[in-house]
Amino acid sequence: MPRRPVALLFATLLVLTQALTVAGGSASRPPDVAAIAAAKVESGLGDRLDRGELKAFIVEFSARADLAPARKLKDHDARGRAVLAALQTTANASQKAAKALVKAARGARATSYWLTNVLVVEGDSKLASKMAGLSGVATVRAPKVYPLVKPVSTKAAILAAAGDPEWGVAQINAPDAWAEGILGQGIVVANVDTGVDYTHPALVGNYRGNNGDGSFTNDFNWWDPTGICGSSPCDNVGHGTHTMGTMVGGDGPGPFTPDIGVAPEARWIAAKGCEEWYCTEQSLLSAGQFILAPTDLAGQHADPAKRPDVVNNSWGAGPGDPFYLEVVQAWRAAGIFPVFSSGNPGPDCGQGGSPGDFPEVLSAGATDNRDVIADFSGRGPSVYEGKAWNPDIAAPGVDVVSSVPGGGYEAFSGTSMAAPHTSGEIALILSARPALAGDFDGIANAVRSTALDRIDTTCGAAPGGDPNNVYGDGRIDAKAAVDLVKTGGTLAGTVTSSEGGAPVAGATVLATNATRDFRTTTNAAGHYSMFLAAGAYVVSARAFGFEVMTAGSVTIVTDQTTTTNLVLTPLPRFNVTGHVTGSEDGAPIADATVAVLGVPVDPVTTDAAGAYSLRLPIGSYTLRFSAGGCTESATVEVSSDARDVVVDRALYRKLDDFGHGCRPIPFAWVDADNQTALYGDEFAGRLRLPFAFDFYGTTYEQIWLSDNGYVNFLAPDQYNGFPSAIPSPSTPNAAIYPLWQDLYLDASSAIDYAVVGTAPMRAFVV
Repeated sequence: MPRRPVALLFATLLVLTQALTVAGGSASRPPDVAAIAAAKVESGLGDRLDRGELKAFIVEFSARADLAPARKLKDHDARGRAVLAALQTTANASQKAAKALVKAARGARATSYWLTNVLVVEGDSKLASKMAGLSGVATVRAPKVYPLVKPVSTKAAILAAAGDPEWGVAQINAPDAWAEGILGQGIVVANVDTGVDYTHPALVGNYRGNNGDGSFTNDFNWWDPTGICGSSPCDNVGHGTHTMGTMVGGDGPGPFTPDIGVAPEARWIAAKGCEEWYCTEQSLLSAGQFILAPTDLAGQHADPAKRPDVVNNSWGAGPGDPFYLEVVQAWRAAGIFPVFSSGNPGPDCGQGGSPGDFPEVLSAGATDNRDVIADFSGRGPSVYEGKAWNPDIAAPGVDVVSSVPGGGYEAFSGTSMAAPHTSGEIALILSARPALAGDFDGIANAVRSTALDRIDTTCGAAPGGDPNNVYGDGRIDAKAAVDLVKTGGTLAGTVTSSEGGAPVAGATVLATNATRDFRTTTNAAGHYSMFLAAGAYVVSARAFGFEVMTAGSVTIVTDQTTTTNLVLTPLPRFNVTGHVTGSEDGAPIADATVAVLGVPVDPVTTDAAGAYSLRLPIGSYTLRFSAGGCTESATVEVSSDARDVVVDRALYRKLDDFGHGCRPIPFAWVDADNQTALYGDEFAGRLRLPFAFDFYGTTYEQIWLSDNGYVNFLAPDQYNGFPSAIPSPSTPNAAIYPLWQDLYLDASSAIDYAVVGTAPMRAFVV
């Protein structure tokens, strides 16, 4: 608990005690139970419940679990189980009477969160008052909502310019660690964010729920308390897919490009703690519990043995907010390393947000490709005792290219982009020295002590300017941190096919010891290399289209290379054929895409008759049928033991309430010869139309342009640079969105327009 809030709480209780003593005339008068209960209820809560502004309230209990014994346990699984048991036992005992009260109230419901010992109750103001009167209840209040650390800018990525690997990954020298076989193998990372598009080509390969045969197991690997995505990972915002890509996207020296992630051989799981650009308290608490003890999709069978090693968070509130403090303390007790962004409120000092300003986490500020702090990056000092510098370190966070839903890539700027660089580095550190798992101080010291010093005294600093409250201990260096901690040797070799000895690119090589699986991927020449702690391992290889091959036990010796070559036998093949048609009329859909999820098989397109054909190795697969966004997309499960299979699929065309749909059409580029005078950032301008235009039942004679890549027919609007789901009651409306991004028009850019054709067949081109 920070010093200032404790002092304020103490002063308030002192005044209340004096008031009761004077009113009663005697210090021995029994306390007014009703008054004490009323004082526990947040001011105005009852009125908000009665008016229907709130449907639920939070009941906080004062009892706290003792997690100290769990922190002392060396065994990884036992440590996790001990934390879970302590938290659940405390919550069950202290919430028993409150749950009974809810059960007796008509129409009321309650959800228990053992992680912080709170109860979320759907009920009225009378029930809230009764709750406050129960022994052990500390506070009854409204639920909180927290914002994502929204990127300060987003723009389409030019991958050729971004390079391979992405610039931030190269800046922190992660590829130099890859060259030594250290790519995050054996480590599990997670994020609490807006979700993840698990089908993205840069991420699908190292999703822990990917079974490697085209099928997926989402139990214990994905959790969605918001209900937006449901049983399969998705991302309705794009933020979580971007942060996950920076942690683990790609395959390092393997055949896939672009490599956007720092630890491309680490595996990932995810919890959707944020509905959109905000995160409700209930979703964040539920996500926090899943991180500590992952569950199946029904929320049952919590298993702390499946918890991640590091969890990335790019959300938060203003400085000094203790919400989530107990969550990160529980994560720490279980040996999970929490990383948070410092927020984007810069350049003012002291505005670095919570939970990034907690002593229990590592917070990241954002730098550009010159290692200069971003103007927006959150700065300290922190109000919390024990947080010497805030942020703790800095990492690349300006124009960071990473994955976005749908298989694409975009450049985001924000401390949300810096934190996952840091989480990825921690995965590399743990991969180089697995014995550091659960050792927060050891890992944090490796990150801090190897960071590139950046001197800045503007918000307070140590003598000499380093560390400080702008860069912390400096910009992170993954290779230097790995060199500091690593012990062990190298396992290397080549994977080939038994038919002709051709190299097998993209094969997964696993080295398994008593506690973990370590994995890496072969490059285009079939070669692999990974750094492992000294000891005995069982080595095996698997690749799509081949039988699994096990080489047996291999011993790794410190500072030596052990060569193990593996030969894989191809599996028999079968054919999948079928037709894609429209659900409304049964007409064939040409140029529809049929993709096989999670395996390295190129998608195929349907011909004019809607026909397609695929050839696959025997096994089980998920086929996805789509038609460029103009129809619904659908998935079908298919399996075969070598017999050919026919799979036909009908797709509904997407039509709006006016009956409008879409279809791909050929078009020619129009080199417009009229140029507007619009340039710069955050502007809007008007163009009169040369003819009246009917748009969804309303006729317009002018359009408004903005630098953010859309036009609308209603009014000037220059501030909506972040795309969101449509339709929406929010502006911009009555709009067309061809390039909706936060753009900037510099001297080499222009918005041009022209009129083509002759009346009555004219088109206005922008």
